[in-house]
Amino acid sequence: MIILHTAGDTIQATASAATSVTITLYGLEQTASGNTYKKLGQAQITNSGTTTLYTLAASTTAVISQLIAVNTSANKVTFDLWHVPNAGAAGATNQLLDDFELTTKQTWIWGKEG
Repeated sequence: MIILHTAGDTIQATASAATSVTITLYGLEQTASGNTYKKLGQAQITNSGTTTLYTLAASTTAVISQLIAVNTSANKVTFDLWHVPNAGAAGATNQLLDDFELTTKQTWIWGKEG
């Protein structure tokens, strides 16, 4: 699991090819009013800069329990994933995945199934 606990923390990604990788994040958001299990974010990531998949709101803690990455293209692609602290930048010190390879039309599921 990935825990975000500081407002403004983000999950960001980039891919080796534009419009080829879709990432979906599922998990739990905890606020003063309770806990909600939901889809936290979904985006088709780009190869020009990073795509923000999720940003933690104020007074919230989030636990990402599942990540689904789908290669929608007919070619092999790679992607990178970061857990970026508030006001930080994607880099080696916060990288979770580096050049993670997806074969043609592959779906990869990380974390809790359900």
